[in-house]
Amino acid sequence: MSQPTKPSLLATMAAIFLLAACAPAQPTQNPEDIANQVATAVALTVAAQNAQTQAALPLLPEATNTTLPTQIPEAIDIVTDTPTGSDEIIIVTDTPIPIPTDVEPITVTPRAYSCDAFAQSPDYQAEFKPGDEFDIRWIIINTGTRPWPAGFDVKYSSGSKMTSVTVVEIPIEMKTNDRYTIVLDAVAPKHDGPQYMPWIVQGQLCYPSVIINVVK
Repeated sequence: MSQPTKPSLLATMAAIFLLAACAPAQPTQNPEDIANQVATAVALTVAAQNAQTQAALPLLPEATNTTLPTQIPEAIDIVTDTPTGSDEIIIVTDTPIPIPTDVEPITVTPRAYSCDAFAQSPDYQAEFKPGDEFDIRWIIINTGTRPWPAGFDVKYSSGSKMTSVTVVEIPIEMKTNDRYTIVLDAVAPKHDGPQYMPWIVQGQLCYPSVIINVVK
């Protein structure tokens, strides 16, 4: 559109200057007024040419916002960056996953024979020197559903032997949740470092133990 405009402007300006030369002599004008008149004539010519150009352009249809078949509702997210680098498309929705209601709850049946053993003394990894004397105190609890008859044994199992006694008999019947306290005299081993001595309740029901640290 800009190429035809330059010859038209030059022709218009030439005609204006020819008319001015052929016209009768006029009183001398101010050069600034002459420049303004030329500029006005050029502007009018350009405006006329633009109007003709706009009239010659075909009418364009108005743009419409047409939904494409590939558009996806906003409620769905598309994840294309998969860990494997493939082009797999995963569609994630916020639709809740139904949870089955006919699943039976898991129940834990208490064991007929079981126990817990709590160490009251010495403290866990208590420090002793080689040959130091100390007391061992355990509390044995019947956590099973059946009573124990009198005479259940608690025996030395393995590890650092810190007592001269290797078997203790529980002289009473132990009903569910009953407790019995065992007290033993003990001596710290001559070897330094951690020392572990586990015992075992008859029937492998539980394992009372002692863990100390011998420091020279």
